[in-house]
Amino acid sequence: MKNIFLFLVSLVTITIITSCGGGDGLKPDVEVAVPSPNTRYWVGSQILVDAILTNNSIIDQYKIELKLAPPCEPLDSALVNSSWQIFANNSYLHVSPPAYNGTTIQGTINIPNNFTPGKYHLIVSALNNQFNEGRDTVPVMIYNPIDTIAPDIILTAPIDGASINRGDSLIISGSVNEVLSDLSAGTMHRIKITLVPQFTGYNSIEIFNSTTSVVTAFNYSYFIANTIPNGNYILRIIAIDAFNNFRQINLGISIIN
Repeated sequence: MKNIFLFLVSLVTITIITSCGGGDGLKPDVEVAVPSPNTRYWVGSQILVDAILTNNSIIDQYKIELKLAPPCEPLDSALVNSSWQIFANNSYLHVSPPAYNGTTIQGTINIPNNFTPGKYHLIVSALNNQFNEGRDTVPVMIYNPIDTIAPDIILTAPIDGASINRGDSLIISGSVNEVLSDLSAGTMHRIKITLVPQFTGYNSIEIFNSTTSVVTAFNYSYFIANTIPNGNYILRIIAIDAFNNFRQINLGISIIN
């Protein structure tokens, strides 16, 4: 009798463990139809979400997430039944409850004005009553509605106070930093480089004036001809973005024989 009781306890235990370990293995098939990948949004706006479900018998839980990191944690009913937000470097916006009609999951994400701009993963998850979870992930971009951030310039050459001989080449190299919270990040519209004499009687020399978009790095060589007077000059570099925000740096150089 004791052996039969132990056998029944063992059988029940195995059944429970097996059920909690993933059920029948048939996951809900989740496909995000709206929005399209890499759609742009602005803080303060809304994201309309529409996901299509198949293999969707007895969906028990579902949620919509917008977060910086790829999906990793399991679906949690505590999250499904609450809304919460974490901003700054680990920006995370959980949306609940979305609408579920048996074949689709629909929801609206209201992006707060203080949400951190950047590239995010929009995740739609569904869990059936056999503990099998399906999810789909779509990348989206969140931007500031008004760009007031000037591009940042990093100059690697020349150094301030450098001397250049006539007959040699002036090497100018550097980059424009991407700013994730900048609407025009990585799409600088113009980089202008000018050599400005610090004496009278000679005009400034325009070394480079880019009119093409997506200029994030520069590396130019300008030949110092013998006709260019000796003396002190200001090398002026200006980066201008699509919203006419600009950054200007000046450094002194000398042209000598």
